Amino acid sequence: RKLLAEIIQARVEELFEMVHEEIRKSGYDGLLPAGLVLTGGSAELPGIQGLAGQILDLPTRIGSPLGLHGLADSISRPAYATAVGLLQWALTHTSFLIDEDEPEDNGLMSFASRFGRWLRAFLP
Repeated sequence: RKLLAEIIQARVEELFEMVHEEIRKSGYDGLLPAGLVLTGGSAELPGIQGLAGQILDLPTRIGSPLGLHGLADSISRPAYATAVGLLQWALTHTSFLIDEDEPEDNGLMSFASRFGRWLRAFLP
């Protein structure tokens, strides 16, 4: 177990050093006073917040989904922050999903088409 923890820590340190290098290359080094928000399952690793702050020299916090009702307990962890955030954004930007040229259809294909269009907007 100790060996596994050492391997994971070394890889996490390496990852944060690579992130720091990318921040330097971008010209934003020293220009991020709000700091860094860690999300995803890895954000739940013990000590990751302190390690990130130390290597990146930035204020760092763990991000969790906000403003949830109902199933909040089961999806309020950092592992779900990105997915929940994207869904919340989609709910507040529904006009983004509407194509004026597409015939009115409330069926499954129409939903799939709108969802695909929404998803493609996030691809490079």
